Amino acid sequence: MIDQAIVLAAGFGKRLQPLTHTIPKPLVPIGNTTCLDQTIQRLHRHGVKKIIVNTHHLATHIHDHLRSYPDIHHSFEPKVLETGGGIANVLSFFGDQPFFSINGDVWWWEREMSVLQRLENSWDADLMDILLLLVPKTNTIGYNKTGDYHKDLNHRLQKSISLEPAPYVYSGIQVLSSAVFKKSNVWPEQTVFSMTQIFAEAENRQRLYGIEHDDLWADIGSPEGLEMTRAMVIGNEVLP
Repeated sequence: MIDQAIVLAAGFGKRLQPLTHTIPKPLVPIGNTTCLDQTIQRLHRHGVKKIIVNTHHLATHIHDHLRSYPDIHHSFEPKVLETGGGIANVLSFFGDQPFFSINGDVWWWEREMSVLQRLENSWDADLMDILLLLVPKTNTIGYNKTGDYHKDLNHRLQKSISLEPAPYVYSGIQVLSSAVFKKSNVWPEQTVFSMTQIFAEAENRQRLYGIEHDDLWADIGSPEGLEMTRAMVIGNEVLP
């Protein structure tokens, strides 16, 4: 069982400014909850016992919010380390066991089998360095880019080149372990870096894999995407 996770909540939410001048994007209200709360509740439901949240922008807002979850740790970054650096900074928290990594600003719907269970069932450390949850572009809300990845019949991934359209979008949800950082040419020499660099290295080793999300996923990073997502959930019970 994968029973540990990091939630990435350090970003500035620049596309949602001026809203995110005063509210960190993971705490922007959606229906009767937030992305951060939905993610934490789903992690708890799956049985994840060790959770750490990295913070930077408006960090005290998130730290105050996390008092409702006394079992959760936080890692404050005085200088934002980006997604890869933020995870690498807390690798000692996870030891050598796999963990979920979830962007703190993602919103998704799911069916009877949860996303976390599907990822756990598919994770194979002998084959994989990283396992991404991918969303078919037809299942996205508020997304207007060209896509991120192609996938072969064995579920290995290939990054889309330049502006070439790709059928799948990276959801911001993944499984990985400290081993992928130990294989990297980026870390520990660099402390500020994006996970896209780690993805590219795993792809070159043919150890970057993905499974398809079987429900809807929303990009709330833009005002339009946020409002479209809110319109789908306001007035209905939001299931964590």
